[in-house]
Amino acid sequence: MVTVNMGDKFGRWTVIDNGIVGENRHMQYLCRCSCNKATERRVDVHRLLNGTSTSCGCYASEKTSERRRTHGDSSTRLYKVWLSMKARCNNPNNDSYNRYGGNGITVCEEWNNDFLSFKDWAYKNGFDNNLKGVDCSIDRKDNKKGYSPDNCRWITNTEQCNNRSTNIVIEYNGESKTATEWARTFGLKNHTVIKRYKQGRPLDEVFAKNLKDIVLEYDNEKHTLTEWSKIRGIKKTTLWSRYDKGLPIDDIMYQGKLTERKNIEKRSA
Repeated sequence: MVTVNMGDKFGRWTVIDNGIVGENRHMQYLCRCSCNKATERRVDVHRLLNGTSTSCGCYASEKTSERRRTHGDSSTRLYKVWLSMKARCNNPNNDSYNRYGGNGITVCEEWNNDFLSFKDWAYKNGFDNNLKGVDCSIDRKDNKKGYSPDNCRWITNTEQCNNRSTNIVIEYNGESKTATEWARTFGLKNHTVIKRYKQGRPLDEVFAKNLKDIVLEYDNEKHTLTEWSKIRGIKKTTLWSRYDKGLPIDDIMYQGKLTERKNIEKRSA
């Protein structure tokens, strides 16, 4: 049977009395910590013997401070980027885990276990601590692969949005850009470009901004929407609205309300 005597040392604890029986029927010994505070506390005999209590808490606190002093970056944005990257890949309780770790995205061993390695790569590859997050965020070149030196870079928020796997890439006049980039180029809304593109329209029409740019063929004649407006006596906005909805050409050119036409067709049927 292992006994505990006055003067015995357990880590930073030194036993300073013969012990008493505690409420849990275990022996408890008054111990003094060797730290500057010289804290005295009664400690369960089992915690002394199995090593789960070795100090008043000062040792753990010192170790935490030591780890922080190692790189001195615990409060920096880069350190938070590193923690966030690991959390969404490693922590099932993270809100983004399903899209990252749950989807097979990992952090390479080199970065996962060593912040200093990540920091060294970051500053050598464009990270600027003076920039805001939206102007300098970590991005994976290939969204199917994880976080590693050969698959990551620092880019602006706009560039990161353009790199999302859900973006549509459109080739037009010899250039390839995402729908978002083309929308910005032509001064259009992103959803407008995507809608027209998915409707299968010619690219000239996909990127058209003004009514006068659209040419439609009807009854073997070709005119712009502006010209058709004068010929058919239909407001340009009405023609544009019908056209933008992808309606058949007969509906676009109907001289009247489409609801009235549908009612006539129903009565005739």
